[in-house]
Amino acid sequence: LPNEITSEIFLHFLPPYPACPPLTGLGSPTSLTHICRKWREISWATPKLWRAFSTAYKANQPEHIQAVQNWLERSGSCPLSIELVLGDEGHNDAFAAILLHRERWQHMDLEL
Repeated sequence: LPNEITSEIFLHFLPPYPACPPLTGLGSPTSLTHICRKWREISWATPKLWRAFSTAYKANQPEHIQAVQNWLERSGSCPLSIELVLGDEGHNDAFAAILLHRERWQHMDLEL
């Protein structure tokens, strides 16, 4: 199949926008990147796959911040739909990363 068709099929893997799939795990577009190299390349090159996500902040986990930043980079210039649960740990690096993209927010569900 051509990459464009594969990419379109991948979009049907996700819930309809603006619903937010999880950042990782079952139902996340990251699961498509684990099938094979070609699927990973197509997934990473499809910004609409990365335009929505749901996550809870995990304190003291730099890999979580990196995952959020990677997700936002992969979303390109697409409008964003985000569900974020913040902890009470004080300064939140995940929120700071998301805040940098506030001009693209289309839907934001923030739980404090």
